[in-house]
Amino acid sequence: MNYKITFIFLLFSTFCLKVSAQTQFWSDTFETSPTSGTRIPEVNGGTTSSYFRLTDGSTISQVVPFTSKEGNSFWAGEDHNGPGTGFPSEGSTPASNPLNELQIEWTGINISGKSDLSFKGLIAAASTNEPWDNQNACISGVGTTNTDYIIIEYSIDGGAFVNLISFYNRGSASGTGDKYLFEDTNNDGCGDGTQLTNVFGEFTKNLVGTGTTMSLRLRVFSEGNNEEWGIDNFRLFEVQACNVSLIASSQTNVSCFGGSNGAAAVSAATGGIGPYTYNWTPGNPTGDGTTSVTGLTAG
Repeated sequence: MNYKITFIFLLFSTFCLKVSAQTQFWSDTFETSPTSGTRIPEVNGGTTSSYFRLTDGSTISQVVPFTSKEGNSFWAGEDHNGPGTGFPSEGSTPASNPLNELQIEWTGINISGKSDLSFKGLIAAASTNEPWDNQNACISGVGTTNTDYIIIEYSIDGGAFVNLISFYNRGSASGTGDKYLFEDTNNDGCGDGTQLTNVFGEFTKNLVGTGTTMSLRLRVFSEGNNEEWGIDNFRLFEVQACNVSLIASSQTNVSCFGGSNGAAAVSAATGGIGPYTYNWTPGNPTGDGTTSVTGLTAG
């Protein structure tokens, strides 16, 4: 007698439409306003040699002009307490006066529903004439009366600001190559990582936490000639959650001709993004192809 046995095969394809892919959701290129929220600089202006301002480079005087900017404009600063600026820091003494720190804050950045946040930005600083100071002796064994720095921080939902990336010199001994700005990778107030130069370099950092809105804050301390710095093309990214899909194949009818044994085959899965998981019922092969099955019942 010829029995027709039904053999059921299901293919589960679990795949992610965004496999660890970063998606940019915010930027400030300094060409126009940020894509969301508001850029709030403490001041914007100054003279050609003492400034804290948005510029295309033509309104400031630099020992070595910055290169590799993105677009036309960037934000730059130098000698924040120089005469004629009209800044709160103008003429402030001593060199360590806190007024010599100037800030930009970006507020109201929408991060609702976003996770695995990261930051990318272009940063440059004078890398000639050994201009940068540090009260910490660091590796050079010599400190000075004030500390110059570039610090970028973030705050989520009005919480405390958290350090994202910072730059200090490696010590203030002249002729050592240490009086330039280096990334501080261990947050001890001494540079020990990548050096900033007159060529804009891109830095990437991860943010911890989620929420509804966030703020970025730039803090820069510069109180002397040649302490030139610049930033450009700040961006924020998210990693979108994976979307999981279930694909069920149609059943395969197996003719067993009165017996209880048979075979079924399935072609390799296509579509979506692997890896694929094959779930055979009954039986448990691990992939596509043909399998032998025993113990079937007529149906």
